Amino acid sequence: MPDHHRVHRVPVHVMFGGDLRLGELLGLQRDDFDQEAGTLHVERQQVVKNEVLTTGTKTGQARTVTLPPSTRALFADHLASTPGARQEPDVR
Repeated sequence: MPDHHRVHRVPVHVMFGGDLRLGELLGLQRDDFDQEAGTLHVERQQVVKNEVLTTGTKTGQARTVTLPPSTRALFADHLASTPGARQEPDVR
């Protein structure tokens, strides 16, 4: 599979498997995924209005969605193989 297909594979699976809007997908953080339960806690979205803003969901209500087993495994593997966004930078 060409690399440009792999880049989008996980986000597309998570978006459709979790029935997420694009903004909700972009608003996800690592802590929103409960690997044991196979769920995502969706409570924010990213929107663009002259700048990127993080806001509550479109409906204003958080929800928990259960991912299909194949999506859950793909997402867990992806998170395990990528560095976390919250890691402290190596300052020397």
